[in-house]
Amino acid sequence: MNIFIFSIFVSLVLYLTLTISFAGYGKAIYLIINDRYKKEVNHQISFLVWTGFCCFIFIMSIIHLFFSLDLYVVVPTLTFGIILSIIFFIKNFNYYLQIVLSVPTWLLVVMFFALSLVSTWLALRAMLPPTNYDSGLYHFNSIKWLNSFPITYGIGNLHGRLSFNQSFFAYAASLNFYPLFNHGRSIANSFLILLSFATLVEFSFRLRSKDKFKNLNFVLSIFTIPVLAYWSLTSDGMQSPSPDLTSNLIQIIIFFYFVEFLNTEKNSTKSIYLLSLLTATAITIKLSNLLFCMSIIFLLFFISSLRKNFSVKGYLLSTFIIFAILAVWCIRGFIMSGAPLYPSTIGYINAEWSVPVDEINEMEKWVYSWARQPKMHWSVVLGNWNWFTPWINVITTKRNIEVVFPSFVFLSLTIINIVLYFRSKNIFRLYFLSKLTIIIPPAIGLLFWFFTAPDPRFAQGLFFLLPISSALFMLYLTRELLKRTTYIITICILFLFCSFNLIRFMVNNMSTFRQISMIGWQNIKNVEIERKITKHGVVIFKPLHGDQCWDSPIPCTPYFNEELRMRNHKVVSSGFSIK
Repeated sequence: MNIFIFSIFVSLVLYLTLTISFAGYGKAIYLIINDRYKKEVNHQISFLVWTGFCCFIFIMSIIHLFFSLDLYVVVPTLTFGIILSIIFFIKNFNYYLQIVLSVPTWLLVVMFFALSLVSTWLALRAMLPPTNYDSGLYHFNSIKWLNSFPITYGIGNLHGRLSFNQSFFAYAASLNFYPLFNHGRSIANSFLILLSFATLVEFSFRLRSKDKFKNLNFVLSIFTIPVLAYWSLTSDGMQSPSPDLTSNLIQIIIFFYFVEFLNTEKNSTKSIYLLSLLTATAITIKLSNLLFCMSIIFLLFFISSLRKNFSVKGYLLSTFIIFAILAVWCIRGFIMSGAPLYPSTIGYINAEWSVPVDEINEMEKWVYSWARQPKMHWSVVLGNWNWFTPWINVITTKRNIEVVFPSFVFLSLTIINIVLYFRSKNIFRLYFLSKLTIIIPPAIGLLFWFFTAPDPRFAQGLFFLLPISSALFMLYLTRELLKRTTYIITICILFLFCSFNLIRFMVNNMSTFRQISMIGWQNIKNVEIERKITKHGVVIFKPLHGDQCWDSPIPCTPYFNEELRMRNHKVVSSGFSIK
């Protein structure tokens, strides 16, 4: 079979496998935590798959405490999810058959071909060679350690960035089916983009036509599709195992389900549990999501407590879900560096394998300073605001689409909303304030981002959510004031206003759609390495030039330390210490 056809076939099979397996886990989790809904079957597939995705990452994070994430661990885990899906499908076969029969044949055919086309394009684009700098610096290295050994004590002593305890790597490493496949980097983010598209489309189709402009999830779907299309065309995370793209996607999905929760007059059990799973998982993928996720959870619990069918049991169970995910994540952080929230020293324990606290502080300062002004020493950047002028110059000249234009749209719509507020009646003002909730999470998330690590790649999702949340806010306020035709025209105008820059970029860069691999999976960059030995006999591979190891043999690090030693001189997986 031609390698090009074979690579497409394998990618599509893996997309389908992940969908079925994750849906099985999602359904099982929902039935476990919702005894009174055991007979309920009318869940969105995307809801089940996102639930299963969070569950899968959690399972892999636990398994890796004891075993390497290789073929013999991953295949049984995915197979079990597939078996669960088959059981649930057979049990509710008549229900799903009725859904299929209720959809016109022509629409099923169109949807099938559209799904096939988008899936194939995403798969081929993700096969391009990885170009993300941090992937060469430590992403591939982290994944190789996950595939080769159980969690390694003190791995931060070898390479400080290997202690960036990002749960995304457990997911990406699992898709390598090590040592059989080794192309998980092409599947990881491309599958999540496909799932995000499917989520938006499914929400749009499930609403009856008369409800489309009452339930603004339909509008949110339309406003968000250009964002996903833009990331598909421009993000180097498509072909690289970068947690940044996944983090941005999850920000969008969290916001989406949060809006659905706000639109539900009574407590939506499934939204509460899924948001608990997603927010906790988002924090473990990228610590920069902390305040955004915490604000979502606070508002979720606060609003739930005000509703008539508030459930203390549901509140406690959601809290337990968040605690369990974060507890496992912190345990992993402690094992890898001695600091559960590395590169923060909060909770630091001075164990035998712990990274010295001075080195953790150094890493934290580099993270904060590099996001403000790259290539400058942190001692020059931190502790003053001299970095702000060069930072804002870079933002305004190179980040127009991701930062400047969304901020401009948000400020413009905010001014209009304020005018609406002061020209409205008292009752309308109360409604105005109640809907303000929708803007709070992305605003708080961006404030936290700005005062910690203000690199735009960490918060693209939040910047795109700003104008969308402000537009939704305006539509909530004018929904009862405008006639249907005028309201639809208003939606179209807001859509064009929010998405103008994205649409213009795609129109002006149509050639980007043709940037796909026509030879299957392309190779990861190779670098020359040298073999070095520490004073304590540890063999280390070091890049001859630069600081990127890419897919070099492990243990590889650009930062050679002669004091490095293995905890057990005969076993690399025993971990590292420099004490």
